[in-house]
Amino acid sequence: MMRRGDAQLPYNSVSNVLSQCAKGLMTSFLSANIILSSSSLVNANVGEGGLPEGALAFSKVQKFQADWKTVANSVKERGDKMDTKEILNIKAFLKQLANEYYDLDLLTQSISDPVKVNQAKSLAKEFRVKIRECDDSATAGSLQKINENYPVTNKLLNDFLVLLQDVPDEL
Repeated sequence: MMRRGDAQLPYNSVSNVLSQCAKGLMTSFLSANIILSSSSLVNANVGEGGLPEGALAFSKVQKFQADWKTVANSVKERGDKMDTKEILNIKAFLKQLANEYYDLDLLTQSISDPVKVNQAKSLAKEFRVKIRECDDSATAGSLQKINENYPVTNKLLNDFLVLLQDVPDEL
């Protein structure tokens, strides 16, 4: 029922108005989506992205150190019972672990004492050599080298991390 003064718009006019409103809303939503998606901070999950290279490298070293302990314990407990797939996974892990040398090398740049820098680089190189020995042994079909080299490589990593500390001994 129409009241006095009400004008009835033809169907095409109503459709045009709704179409214009929908276009405006879509433009607004798309603009907001583009703005929000372009910001890496908005999309980053907690603990991901945005870390400086040094902090990321340090985090990776700590993670690989914990994973290395887990792998070594697993090999020690059930090394002779592992199937081919597990051995292939261990070999892939060893390759990644050997490549941690590059993160260790990056971390040496944060050391201000030149003597400690040389010590840290030497420890990183020795770590890489020992991990590659484990990988070569695993390729040859023996995981025994992991049992032999784990204590040495763990100490190398711990000694390396001590060299990164810049707190004076007097404290």
